[in-house]
Amino acid sequence: MNDNEKKSKIEELNKYINSRGFSSNLDQNRTKTPKERVDDIRVDWEGRGSDDLIGAKVNFQKMSKKRKFTGIFLTGSFVFFVVAMAVAVFVIFGENNIISSDNVSIALSGPVSVSGGEILSLEVIVTNKNTTSLELADLIVEYPDGARSSNDFSKELPRERFSLGQVKPGDKVNQPISVVLFGEKSDIQKIKFTVEYRVSGSNAIFSKDKFYDIEINDSPVSMSIMSLSEVNSGKEISLDITMRSNSDSVIKDLMLVAEYPFGFSFKSSVPNSSYDQNVWRMGDISPGEERKIKITGTLEGQDDEERFFRFFAGIQSKESNTELETAFVVTSRSIFIKKPFLSLDVVIDGSSSENQSIDLLKLVNVGINWTNNLSTNIANVEIRAVISGDFAEDTVFVEKGFYNSIDNTVTWGQERNAIFESVSPGERGQVGFRVASPNPTKVSLSNPEMTIDVSVRGRRLSESGVSEEINSSVKKTIRFNTSLSLNSKVLHHSGSIANTGSIPPVAEKETTYTIVWALSNSVNDVSNTIVTAKLPSYVQFTNNVVGTGLTYNSVSREVSWDAGYVPAGSGIGSSPREISFQISLLPSISQIGIAPILVGDTRVKAKDDFTGTIIDFVRGALDTRMSNEPSYRAGDDVVIK
Repeated sequence: MNDNEKKSKIEELNKYINSRGFSSNLDQNRTKTPKERVDDIRVDWEGRGSDDLIGAKVNFQKMSKKRKFTGIFLTGSFVFFVVAMAVAVFVIFGENNIISSDNVSIALSGPVSVSGGEILSLEVIVTNKNTTSLELADLIVEYPDGARSSNDFSKELPRERFSLGQVKPGDKVNQPISVVLFGEKSDIQKIKFTVEYRVSGSNAIFSKDKFYDIEINDSPVSMSIMSLSEVNSGKEISLDITMRSNSDSVIKDLMLVAEYPFGFSFKSSVPNSSYDQNVWRMGDISPGEERKIKITGTLEGQDDEERFFRFFAGIQSKESNTELETAFVVTSRSIFIKKPFLSLDVVIDGSSSENQSIDLLKLVNVGINWTNNLSTNIANVEIRAVISGDFAEDTVFVEKGFYNSIDNTVTWGQERNAIFESVSPGERGQVGFRVASPNPTKVSLSNPEMTIDVSVRGRRLSESGVSEEINSSVKKTIRFNTSLSLNSKVLHHSGSIANTGSIPPVAEKETTYTIVWALSNSVNDVSNTIVTAKLPSYVQFTNNVVGTGLTYNSVSREVSWDAGYVPAGSGIGSSPREISFQISLLPSISQIGIAPILVGDTRVKAKDDFTGTIIDFVRGALDTRMSNEPSYRAGDDVVIK
């Protein structure tokens, strides 16, 4: 565009601005939105000049927004500064009007240690160093597990709350407390003290905590354990536990809990365990009183293994009969398992069980297994068994050995066993003999048992080349079961009950009989003896009984006799245990020519109190044959028409 054209354009623009139409358009443009005005500019202006004007407009809007944000930011900063200054002035000049838990102190006065089971007395001092009162203040004391009330040792005391009321500025409040703590010696226990309070004009609860550590310098119960430090695998071992009260007052509900190692088999204890073979309820124990427990069992394991027995003594839990509420003392006992150089195992009738019982007069097969556990040969091996107790000497029979009746020993040596000249490492074998119990009808016996004490010895070369003797031993006890028998008989003319009806019995006519049960027992007492039998449908129970313990069930038609305790020697050296009862027979025509059964098979169950064996046997049914009647004749048992 040349200069004349530019000039012409400017003159046209001036005329338009000064015209009435421009004023009217300007008024209309003021009422339009920025977008509409921009669109108008784009219409009125052409080329690059209009684009530059639009960009300037946009930049102007952005700058306006930045100025607005900057203003808001400066205003907020100013407000924050004023508030911060106000808070600073308040803190600096009004600090004494603020209540803080740091200005609440908890001081404790008491010992640093106490004996378990004794009363611990403490004085708690709460001080308010604030300028404002503590309202509705409480002292909360949380005790360790097992704590008990000093007024009642049987009452658990997990926590206590004491009301301190209002604590004014500068005031001190003293609160005494007393409690009984239990635990192991040198145990550190924590007591937590908390002061809870409110402030005037607020419902919020504030608190201040403090912990107090106290050492248990002596346990209320001391415990000692005596046992072997080494034992051969599979052999019997005993642990003797002694508990003694160190408390100045009675300890209630004392209980001992044992924790056995792997491989231990419980056998017995004195006194008997209360639960699960490892819990003993000792009850109340007085000051200075001692309680003892003896535990017996077997321990199995590998050579040089160490096994630990752990024992816990304390107060029984109220929630469980087998758990402790608090353990006063925990004691461990270490026992090493050692494998003998020459191991022995006694086998009775093929069984190596520790507790074995054999029937009287039965021939017992005794096997002795041996093993060389060394890595070297053992020379001149000799096995020797000593038999003692109740046995019949004339029944001893030995294989490849010699029985000496003078000292009741059986010996196996290299004279009859060439292998005993030199036994190689790991080599094993067996020797044995047979023996029986005495006849109780010929020899007076009471709780008979036989003990077999076996030992083995030999020689080996030690690491230094010196020959040394090695030996090992094992013992096995065999108990003999009692012989319990039942003698059953049918009576009509004799006996303690009078009977009616004809003999022989007549079809469709009633005849009564007396049934007698008599128990005889040989060498051991028996208990829980029960005799039972059922009656046929054509036999009735008359309820006529001489003796005690007999009952009849009309539904099952079973007669049951609770004979209970039957002492040894009953029916042998003294009268048998006996009962009689009457039954009524009403035979049918179909039974003519036969001897009807009066009482079915009779079963006897009892427990041998010496061996623990359950006795259980059955005797055959009883019919109308009365072989025990002096006047009985052949044919008296057969039903006639």
